[in-house]
Amino acid sequence: MFVIQMKNAILTYISDPKVESVTYPSVNDLLAPDIHICPLNQENLTSFEEDGYANKKGFLNGINTHHSNLTWGGADNRTFAQTAAVLFQANLTGNKVHGNSCQYVTKFLLPYGFCSHVVNCSFDPENGRLRMKLMTEAKIIVSDPRAALYHRFPGEAMRGQPLVIDGLGRKFFYTISAEQFIMDASCTDYGADGKSKSLAECAEAWYWNIFHKLIGCMPPWLSNTNTCTGFVKYPENKKEYVEVVGEILYNSRSSTPDQALASCLKPCKKTLFSSMLSSTENLANLDRNMVNLYFESPVRVHQNVRSYGEFQLVVEIGSALGLWLGWSMISIYDVLIDALKIRMCQ
Repeated sequence: MFVIQMKNAILTYISDPKVESVTYPSVNDLLAPDIHICPLNQENLTSFEEDGYANKKGFLNGINTHHSNLTWGGADNRTFAQTAAVLFQANLTGNKVHGNSCQYVTKFLLPYGFCSHVVNCSFDPENGRLRMKLMTEAKIIVSDPRAALYHRFPGEAMRGQPLVIDGLGRKFFYTISAEQFIMDASCTDYGADGKSKSLAECAEAWYWNIFHKLIGCMPPWLSNTNTCTGFVKYPENKKEYVEVVGEILYNSRSSTPDQALASCLKPCKKTLFSSMLSSTENLANLDRNMVNLYFESPVRVHQNVRSYGEFQLVVEIGSALGLWLGWSMISIYDVLIDALKIRMCQ
């Protein structure tokens, strides 16, 4: 019986059974979210034509009517950043998030163009509010920085009502809820010690294997390493090149997960944000919008935990061993009593 109990306990431990555990930490205990402000309608169609690009897709492909080679430098062979600033006219300077610690980084992100990446901002400790002033119509994206890519937003950037701030002269109130999922299989904690420091770096490595063979460098909007500069010779397989770029652009527009992620392990922690418009008000100043984001706290954190670990294994083995020893001592006691009775009878 003892052997059977031991066997069952060990087999249960090896099978590694799991149960879902849900905890409710404060939103301040989570990794601070990425906040991007992307002005709407940035494309200057006249500038595209003057610079030799049929449209945005032509520019991102590097196909220019003024040159026989690929180029992202326009008619005058500028840098990518200089050309993009001409083709995409985004007023980012007037968009501000209230807070002394906030810092702003300008990024070119599909499918919008130039966006302000707001970092190091803290919520109002009393009500979890993040307040911002926008001087342009814009879309706001709140997302998990662990899922960020160099060239676009994650496929699951946000759920709920989109944070599209249109028109001017209004005040918006949004409720933002967060839900985190902690995985324990088929995932990795990206960091300096790993093969890739981030999910974005892993995706870039995947794209480098493709574009290195096609054109020998990376389109400058796709990466900040090994990027194409100046003129680049047309690929021998132009159709394949255009199809690869086209798929990247389509996935960014449709919020489809990036194809590079199929070869990358997911981060072991994933936070999804959902937004809901609570109310709007009119402002006296018609040249701006005010946006209030209220982050709900606590948040739900889902994690699969072992239901039968080392502690349970030791307890069951100890219990079985104690029971076996107990019965053994009783049996020995009975044998001694019977022997003593036989001895006395003699």
